Amino acid sequence: MADETLTDPCAGACRARPHGRLIAILITTLVSMMIAGCSEPAPTRATETAMIPWLAADGRYGFVDAQGQSLVSARFSDAVRGEHGYAVAAIDETHYGVLDAAGDTVLAFDYPVVELVETGRAPLAITKQEYNAWWRIWDWRLMPEFNILSTRHSGPMLVTRVPRAVWAVRNLATGRVLYRTDTRDDWGPDGRQYWHDRWVPDRTVPEDVAVTAWPDGDVGIRHTLYKPGADGRLEKRVDHIVGRLGERGYLQRSGSVYFHVNDDGRRLDARRFTRAEAIEFTNADGATVHIGAGRVRPPADAPTDVPVLRDDAGRFYLFPELSQPLPTTLTDYTTPDGQVIGAAEIAEQAWFVQWLEHSSRVLIAAALDRSPDDAPSDLYTLLLTPDSGWDAHFTLRKGIRAVTDRGEVIFDRSPPRGVLDPDLVFHRVPMQRISTLPDVDHLYIGTDHQGRSGVYDAAAGRWRFRSADRVVERRLDTGPLVYSQRRDGHDSKRLGLLDFDTGEPITPALYSRIEPDGRIVRYGHDRARMFYIDTRTGREFRER
Repeated sequence: MADETLTDPCAGACRARPHGRLIAILITTLVSMMIAGCSEPAPTRATETAMIPWLAADGRYGFVDAQGQSLVSARFSDAVRGEHGYAVAAIDETHYGVLDAAGDTVLAFDYPVVELVETGRAPLAITKQEYNAWWRIWDWRLMPEFNILSTRHSGPMLVTRVPRAVWAVRNLATGRVLYRTDTRDDWGPDGRQYWHDRWVPDRTVPEDVAVTAWPDGDVGIRHTLYKPGADGRLEKRVDHIVGRLGERGYLQRSGSVYFHVNDDGRRLDARRFTRAEAIEFTNADGATVHIGAGRVRPPADAPTDVPVLRDDAGRFYLFPELSQPLPTTLTDYTTPDGQVIGAAEIAEQAWFVQWLEHSSRVLIAAALDRSPDDAPSDLYTLLLTPDSGWDAHFTLRKGIRAVTDRGEVIFDRSPPRGVLDPDLVFHRVPMQRISTLPDVDHLYIGTDHQGRSGVYDAAAGRWRFRSADRVVERRLDTGPLVYSQRRDGHDSKRLGLLDFDTGEPITPALYSRIEPDGRIVRYGHDRARMFYIDTRTGREFRER
């Protein structure tokens, strides 16, 4: 049975003997404890050079800059684009490391997983090491999956392989390990059946190694806040951080109590919060109605365990909006034709609740039965104002599909189709399915009633362009559009790039997948090839 050893990231020693491995692991642990108590090492040099993988004719990868000038010769089995002078490469499928733009090794090729994290200030890498903790006798398996009826089992009589994983977050600019955890490594599709020959470790970064980077350079690692310092250093500031409250500080937890603190850990006000299981409102009769916390939709980067908070005064808040409590009263709603919808019905049938970005309105989407044609999935939308009233300028509307990060509300499940912008202005959009574009106001992509796909300008009330032959799929950040074309007689579609302003093709529809950084996958002759393209020009970074 193959043995998985722990690689010492500092010395790279002791691979042969089990006792040697044990000593190496103990030494590594002691060294890590010593490092944690020391000041951060002097930073290495940094560069802003983009490092784009170049695929040679022999299937090996090197790196070039944005102009196509060679940086590192093609000698790697895999490579990932880097934007700031560092990039991930591999010498085989289990040995990944990090190079700089000069071709020097910044992180040794000792890891089955290396992922770079862009923080804007300090380059971070998440790494994984895998080893066999054979000395953990209490984890050995005796006759695994023993079947008492057939006296057969699917594993050997005794399994002494005890898979373990060391996950770490490293600052590449200084070499410092900011976070390290040693965990079991028996999750994945085959669960605990690691005695099977087909079992392989799960190499997805676990949630407890999550790294959050904010635009101003602040970094959160496992509930600890770091601030950017000089020359790529990250300085540890505050522990037990749950999440960021926009530009208004952070939410810190102490036991079951939460506080509003700044980036030095000082409390910004005297309020104390606890997690709430439901939002409580009072209706017109003075009775209490509830909307469960599980129906609250926090922002994508918000902690899922604290969507609703309650302060000592009994006021409720939706994360991350702690500057304004929720309205306290939920009244009956009267439709324009005089029908009355009771507050209790609205609360009971609410599917989701959330603050609208850049607005003081609370959106409530509820499955209200208002007509014989309503299906259970038909959601009606109402807007609640801070003074506990219903927004009189917004008429009860059916057909909500999504709320974007910018606070736009998309209605395309039933007519009239359109988008409610953050200023609460409704724009009609003649599309079957509406998708927003990043960093662009009033422009949407979708398909018209004749099946033509394109970009619609809601502010001007006209199509910028549309086509019956090409389907606009999405936009690559602030770059070109990705489009698709189906081939006659084939179910699979091929992707290409369109110019965002003109709708003209930048590339033919040749690719199976196009990622935002220009990484593409192209299938041919029963195998997939991965390489990169310049998303502005369509140039392929590979040897023909």
